[in-house]
Parts: sequence; C-alpha cells; structure tokens
Amino acid sequence: MALFRYVEGFDNPVRRHSALGYRSPLVYEQEHRPKPATGTLLSQAP
Repeated sequence: MALFRYVEGFDNPVRRHSALGYRSPLVYEQEHRPKPATGTLLSQAP
C-alpha cells in the first residue's frame, strides 16, 4: 500500500509533459491507442 501511495503521489497522469507535446499522459495514450479492427479476415473473403 505504501508503494501505491508513493507512485500515485509521484506520477501525475493529468499534468502536461513537454515531451508529449504538452499533453497529459492519459490524453497521449488515448491518442496513440491502437484502433480495433473493423472486420475479420473471414468477412473480407470473396
């Protein structure tokens, strides 16, 4: 529990970072999350 409190207190997921283009880590991850596939290979068969 002490480790969790330390990490949560040290790492601020809302604070903007210059290395991320002044976006928060949460926004950056949402923008770069892989998009889910819209179809399967079987549905693309002729």
